[in-house]
Amino acid sequence: MKADKEKNTLTIEDSGVGMTKTELVNNLGRIAQSGTKKFMEALSGNSDDMNLIGQFGVGFYSGYLVADRITVVSKSASDDTQWRWESSAGSSFTVKDDTTFDDHEAFASSSGTRITLHLKEDCDEYTDEFKLRDMLKRYSSFILFPIELWSEKTDYKQEVDPEAPAPAEGEKPKMKTVTVKSTDWEQVNSQKPIWLRSPKDVNETEYTEFYKSTFRVRVYLTRLQDLPNIFQKDCIYFCLCPSLSLIVTKFCAQFQLYSL
Repeated sequence: MKADKEKNTLTIEDSGVGMTKTELVNNLGRIAQSGTKKFMEALSGNSDDMNLIGQFGVGFYSGYLVADRITVVSKSASDDTQWRWESSAGSSFTVKDDTTFDDHEAFASSSGTRITLHLKEDCDEYTDEFKLRDMLKRYSSFILFPIELWSEKTDYKQEVDPEAPAPAEGEKPKMKTVTVKSTDWEQVNSQKPIWLRSPKDVNETEYTEFYKSTFRVRVYLTRLQDLPNIFQKDCIYFCLCPSLSLIVTKFCAQFQLYSL
């Protein structure tokens, strides 16, 4: 993920299998034609309908809540051409050969997808590195594949002060501290998923934050080891969250997990 304050854009890129022109049209274009504009109109109105996302099939298109325009550049492993899909939250879109654009940039690997959100003027907060890092850690800490953020790093080094008087014989020259700024990729989800760690290595804070961010529920349990004492025996429990099901069965040996 990389933000550009000057252009007011936020770019998310991966090195996956990518998409062909046909796949871009099928996966993105049909959604655009089926009601993105209506979704935006309904959202800006006084609608009390909580099923807007289900009605209009948004997910990817929720990006238009903060962006005026979205560009998707993709290179499929099975296609020699790199394509650019683009839409401005309306019912139309374009798909063109990406090499025809001046800002064309090839992928480092043989395939991948690059999504660029051209942010609205009042949504420039999403170019702030600290906000992005906080959001990624909050919502993506337990995703298995690495997520990297283009970050600015500040280092300090000592060098000879050219404005200082020349040192006397036998003395060392006067030094000054210089700030050196650089940019590099920083992995923000380096933590191992909580369910893959030993219970003794999970502290109360990590456990609480995991449940708050993942399940959006109040935390009644304080330790993973307490799970066997929470549930009654000889009962059937319906668990709607697959991740929670895995955790319960991992730390409660007497439970049997059934899939419906």
